[in-house]
Amino acid sequence: MKKPVSIKLEPGDVALVLGTSDGDLTLQTVTTPEVDALYETEEDEIELPLNVALAVALENRIQKDDTFMDEVIGWNLEDAEIRKKVVTLEPGQVAIVLGDVDGQISRQLFTTPDIDKLFDGDEDEDKEVEVPAHFDLAYAIMMRLETEEDFRKEMFDWLDRRRDAAEEEA
Repeated sequence: MKKPVSIKLEPGDVALVLGTSDGDLTLQTVTTPEVDALYETEEDEIELPLNVALAVALENRIQKDDTFMDEVIGWNLEDAEIRKKVVTLEPGQVAIVLGDVDGQISRQLFTTPDIDKLFDGDEDEDKEVEVPAHFDLAYAIMMRLETEEDFRKEMFDWLDRRRDAAEEEA
């Protein structure tokens, strides 16, 4: 049995919950007490915060516009290919992929099968494995990014100095 997942909404938040029931799309807008209080006013027109207005608009559009879901999903599939880039590593190459997740740098090390094979342990265990220098470099960069907070700043400072020197020469 799958466990439900709880999402804590901050005051003023709204969640548009999408699901399926018997193959049909289900929608539910969940609001916090602060948002609920907006609807309890006696005024004729309620000015909703942008996040709430957007959730209400999305819910209504999904329910009432039969083409909206296909249009949005189609856009996402087309746009996803534009946003992605495939990097092909030649045998012996390694790659460090740096991403940005909520302002934090994520990092992954990718290797080709021939580099992976060096670390498989299938070879003679007494035989010393010669690790390529470029793998050592990539691995060391990954470790420094993970363990030394000043390393990233050091890299940016170095780049700034190089740019400044290039501008002075020009």
